[in-house]
Amino acid sequence: MIFTIDIQTTSRYESVNATFKNLLQNSNNTLVDIFFTIEERLEEEQDNTDYLNWQNSLTTIQSSTIASNAFTDVINELKDFTTPSIQKIHNNEMELAFSYDARPLDQSYINNEDSHV
Repeated sequence: MIFTIDIQTTSRYESVNATFKNLLQNSNNTLVDIFFTIEERLEEEQDNTDYLNWQNSLTTIQSSTIASNAFTDVINELKDFTTPSIQKIHNNEMELAFSYDARPLDQSYINNEDSHV
């Protein structure tokens, strides 16, 4: 069994450090530019965290076999061209597709939305 938690954390810090290094080495950046770039980076991290929290909060109603049956051809293609870790990410996203509650919209609602834009 291989644990990669520390490696991923280190990789994240290295990425942040590289961003800071690039900002600080460029003498054309003002302190305000650096501040906004750091703020943007932190917002991206928060967005990723929020997405993961949302994804984990979804209750799994469907069995993963439904996703496997629906996306058999896609899964077989992924096996030919991607690594197991990438396949796992794709499988999780395919399973997530069955967690949405989609309903057809009434045409009057669609027309009303167009008038507000």
